[in-house]
Amino acid sequence: SKASSLSEYTYVDTLSKGIRYNKNDVVIEFFKDAGCTDKVATWAENSGKFTVAYDDIANTMTMAIYERTREIGVMKVLGCKLWYIRSMFLAESGAIGLLGGVVGVAISLAISAVLNNLTAIMGLLGGSIDLSGLSSAFGGFGGMGGKISIIPPWLILLALVFATLVGLVSGIAPAGRAVKISSLEAIRHD
Repeated sequence: SKASSLSEYTYVDTLSKGIRYNKNDVVIEFFKDAGCTDKVATWAENSGKFTVAYDDIANTMTMAIYERTREIGVMKVLGCKLWYIRSMFLAESGAIGLLGGVVGVAISLAISAVLNNLTAIMGLLGGSIDLSGLSSAFGGFGGMGGKISIIPPWLILLALVFATLVGLVSGIAPAGRAVKISSLEAIRHD
């Protein structure tokens, strides 16, 4: 039976012991059961990943502000401009996002290299794999030069820019909290 709401769908099989569900998988299955296209399900999954990234960076920045409350108070007492304190935390959150993007791009490039050199890798390991059927099934990969995976430079740049923007956006609220901290209370903070 198909669920009529997402909350009902989440609890379909809770009586089974030892089974855990990935929240993204539950959302995707709900949208598929509701008759949505794969694009909508993919959009739902990716927006879930965006939310997790946003929450993680915002949490990291909130803890950074809490740990540096005294430092923020000293900066305020010494006459530091509020925009400088805000920009300091925004730059840090943007750097965290950029670092996550660099790691993601590096992992993607490594996986792409493995896929494109799968026959050579299998040959070195003493095995063999025939990808000719895969190549012909997709029409010779349509001018991709026999490669299975190609990551264009514009996509790498887009991923890095998007990751940095996610970091910046997730740092807005914590940076706003940092400039609202009372200087006297911040100096007394341990």
